Amino acid sequence: MDWITPTGHEDPSGVWTDEPYAYDGSVSWPSTAITYVNALSWSGYLVLTLEPITCDQVRVYPYRPYPYVDVIRVEVFDGTDWTLVYEGSFNWEQWVYYSFTEQQVEKMRVSYYSHYGVGGKKVGLFEAALYGEPISTEGPYGFMM
Repeated sequence: MDWITPTGHEDPSGVWTDEPYAYDGSVSWPSTAITYVNALSWSGYLVLTLEPITCDQVRVYPYRPYPYVDVIRVEVFDGTDWTLVYEGSFNWEQWVYYSFTEQQVEKMRVSYYSHYGVGGKKVGLFEAALYGEPISTEGPYGFMM
């Protein structure tokens, strides 16, 4: 098993910018995907995609220039359902690791929340990765299934 970087993204709400920076291998400014969080609300999701893997841990490197955004939500998708990996306070501008029961994963998504009455605060994601291994498509004798 090893750290695997996502290879694509989806922005269902159309509220993120520079999304490919969340999987470009850099944790330096300005290489970050950016969105804004309004007061007492969740941001839209940034969905990161990859070929299906077996996975039991994700890591994120959040960007938060203002303390008003205080909750992160991280979920993984197995092809059918989303599983909540973590929702709570978080450290910013460093790797943060979240473990879960091993499962197939083909997407992960991140969203932020602000409990404060101050809206329109910038937040982002420098980088994300998933700890796992590709799911084999070979049969028992080395033939593709």
